[in-house]
Formats: sequence, structure tokens, C-alpha cells
Amino acid sequence: MSARVFNLASVAVLLGCVGLLGHAGWSVVSQPPLPGVSSQADAPVQAVGAPPSAGVAPSRDLNRHLPLEGMQGSRTPDPDACRRLEGFVVDAVHELRERGQKPPFAPELLKTAIDSSRCRVTDVEVDKILSQLGAAYAQAGLEVVPPMSTGD
Repeated sequence: MSARVFNLASVAVLLGCVGLLGHAGWSVVSQPPLPGVSSQADAPVQAVGAPPSAGVAPSRDLNRHLPLEGMQGSRTPDPDACRRLEGFVVDAVHELRERGQKPPFAPELLKTAIDSSRCRVTDVEVDKILSQLGAAYAQAGLEVVPPMSTGD
């Protein structure tokens, strides 16, 4: 008799677990999609070679990374100094490449500065990067922004 009661109880527990799993699965499946999430099928088709739609092009404004550590108005110490420097340099190099110019310095120079956490504008590697960027910007006809210098 006790074995039969045990079997009935275990079947009831299993049916309860299956019911809970079914309910959880249904609640996940029946949820509406998150707002702002759409499939690629919803995106408008753009002709190959057409200029990007307004607001789609990435911003390459160098001023968004300023002030770099060591410039007037910067935090000292700045825990984001290396990330800010890297963003500034990456965007500056992108602008040069857009105009058919090669980066004026070896990437190892930036890597050395970042790896050693020496990202102040007065640090040797950073000063060299910024001077070379400034000279390349002037040669490409771009505006040389502080902390770049033209190397004069």
C-alpha cells in the first residue's frame, strides 16, 4: 500500500513540475518584443554606395575626448585618461585615413603609453603621438586642435 501511495505522490509531483515548466515557458513565449528592438527586415533598404542616413554616421568629433589628462580642466589623476587618449587618437587617425593619409606613427607607440598607463599629454610617448598627429593634420588641411601641435 505504501508503495502505491509513493507512486501516486511522485506522479503528482512530476505533473506539478511539468505544469510549472509549461507555465514558465508560455510566459516567456507570450511576452511582447522589447521596445526599440527590431529585426533587420524592418530596416529600410539603402542603395549600395549611397551616403549614410542622417544620424547613422559615427561621430568623429575629437573634442568629445577632451580634456586629456594634463590639459587645463582635466581631472588629476584621471582614471579614464588612457581610454580618453585612445579614443582621441583612434578618431584622429580615422579622419586622416578618410583623406587617404597613413597614420603618422607606429601603433606600438600608443600601445606602450596605454600599457604603462602613461597617458598624460606631457608623457614622452603621448607628446610624440600628438606632435605627429598635429603635423599630419596640418598637412592634410585639417584643423589642428589642442593638444596637438604642428611640431614647430
